[in-house]
Amino acid sequence: MKRAGLALVVLFLLILGAALVMLPFVAAASFHASKTTQTGGGGVAEICAAGEAGQAQIPEEYREDVAKAAQVSGFSQEVIASQIFQESTWDPSVTSPSGARGLAQFKDDTWPDFGEGGDPYNGHDAIAAQARFLKWLKDRFTDLANGDEDELVKMVLSGYRLGFNVVEDAGGVPDHPDSTAYWTEILARTAIYTTECKPVVGGDDVVVAGDWTHPLPGSYFTSGFGYRGCVAGVGCDDFIANHNALDFANPAGSPGTVVAATAMTVTGINSDPASGMYVEGVQDEAPHYTLKYLHCAAGSIRVSEGEAVPAGKALCTEGNTGLDGMKPHLHFQINAPNGGAPIDPRPILEANGVAVCPPGRDVTDACAS
Repeated sequence: MKRAGLALVVLFLLILGAALVMLPFVAAASFHASKTTQTGGGGVAEICAAGEAGQAQIPEEYREDVAKAAQVSGFSQEVIASQIFQESTWDPSVTSPSGARGLAQFKDDTWPDFGEGGDPYNGHDAIAAQARFLKWLKDRFTDLANGDEDELVKMVLSGYRLGFNVVEDAGGVPDHPDSTAYWTEILARTAIYTTECKPVVGGDDVVVAGDWTHPLPGSYFTSGFGYRGCVAGVGCDDFIANHNALDFANPAGSPGTVVAATAMTVTGINSDPASGMYVEGVQDEAPHYTLKYLHCAAGSIRVSEGEAVPAGKALCTEGNTGLDGMKPHLHFQINAPNGGAPIDPRPILEANGVAVCPPGRDVTDACAS
């Protein structure tokens, strides 16, 4: 019995040793399969694993369809998802005034060629048809693009929007405002749906004592609300000169984490050529302001549409997506309730105990004005 007991102990130790040896490999596998936590103090943090940040912006029921559509069409999941948002904002029941139907907005003259007997109002059928149509257009325009992949995707999206004959008649990307706006917005929005996981600079959620906090903790106040004139390197357009927000920025090379200034429900995650990537939400408590956080770094969105977030919740990383020539910063905008006009955020922040120019960060021209 003693020998048998000794043998059991030895066997147990061998199994335990093997488990300890395998533990780092198991941990590594788990790391690559799930989101990672953020590091504090502005350190480097991975915000996603295997593209989960971008996948989270695609409705769960369509994620597999989008992945398959990318394989069929030869275009990225980002392009597929962004185009669906552009066409229908993920609403499979929508019908346009011109009669285009479903997620991918097919009309009666094109659905029979690519729908393969499916239902345009069925999201799964629509995405599959979208992929087949994109593939058909890509094959048709490949020679015309002459190896320029950027031009090819613009041709294909223009063909989807206006018809393949318009692209062929133009001999390339048509100079048409409708199609130009179409592919510009789709390609700008692809950053939201990125499936690439890469390190970004950022930090943890912020522990908040009150109902409000600074939207970019530790930053400097760089531009106020109202008229400010031209911005060097950016331009003099009216929306630039007449500033409808507050700007905050960290020193170059040290982007910070943009957080919810107060508890809100995320109502939109979007991108456009001027605003870049941004998060929009409605304040939970009265008076229910709309809050906008613009110019997030590409791939750094950390929340999903419809998510209820507390004050201090990390939303994204400070960035410079949007207009060319901008330096990384946060454009923090508050709009009056119920779709009202922008209002100056500074009195609101300061009335709620948030210093726009706290001690040690009060040295900028914006603070002096």
